[in-house]
Amino acid sequence: MTYDSSSVRKLREYEESPCDVLRRPDGQPEFALPRQWSGLPLGLYNIPGSAERGAFETSHPTLLVARRGEGRRAYRSAGRTRQLKTAPGMIELYPRGLEFDRMTWEGQAGDCIGIHLVPDAMQCLAPTDRADLVREHEVFDAQLQWLAVELLNAARTGRPDMLYVEGLSLAMLGRLRQRGSLASFGRPQLRRKNGRLSEVLQRRLVALIAETPGADLTVARLAREAHMSPDHFAECFKRSFDMTPHRFVQQQRIVEGRRLLRGSDLPIAQIALTVGFASQAHFTQVFRQHTGVTPARWRLG
Repeated sequence: MTYDSSSVRKLREYEESPCDVLRRPDGQPEFALPRQWSGLPLGLYNIPGSAERGAFETSHPTLLVARRGEGRRAYRSAGRTRQLKTAPGMIELYPRGLEFDRMTWEGQAGDCIGIHLVPDAMQCLAPTDRADLVREHEVFDAQLQWLAVELLNAARTGRPDMLYVEGLSLAMLGRLRQRGSLASFGRPQLRRKNGRLSEVLQRRLVALIAETPGADLTVARLAREAHMSPDHFAECFKRSFDMTPHRFVQQQRIVEGRRLLRGSDLPIAQIALTVGFASQAHFTQVFRQHTGVTPARWRLG
């Protein structure tokens, strides 16, 4: 099944990436999808040599595969800065709604292939009510890299074999699912018959909590990620992790707090707010419960 021309025009909405669309000297895009396309939407994006960008949020799950360019990047998200590399063949996986406060690049300019798991394409390829990616950085996966390049090559022919394009796209979804990077592939995959959360969903929740310790991670918010009621989610979560969601979130916040206490000069009050506590006093109380010492004592070693 292919997209009609009106659907292809809508793909402009999906050409969103931390990087800008790669363009020719005349300002026109370097690459555009054919008028008829049956696979996952994709585009070519610029990897800056030296640049800075402000706030950005991903509208759709996105997979980026670097083709050329190398250097270093810094992404600030949820109060935490990540120092990352860029190298040919490196893959980044971004879930829907991932917020970046600030991004910087420094190195040799290049470009990357961006593939978007948009609802229209997912409905066409593998009908499901939702699909998302687990956030991962600096991934090297030869199969995903080859599939992305082959999709780009097929699109560049102008008249691609649609059956082949669908096969490549399904193979990519299958590989993402195989390695646990596809966070949800239809409701049946979310829970096992024993009442536990699936391994895929467990990985997504752990990544969400670890990446955004300062966010408002209520049971209701986490339950929405699993398409479950809060009560049922809390029960399945406890069976999967042997603790309540609240206890697990607190545990992860203390882990991040310990890292910041030893690895930064931030005031304890600021660290408390960064990792999701309402006050330094509450942070100190919970920190002592988990470690047996106060944050100040932990910082001193």
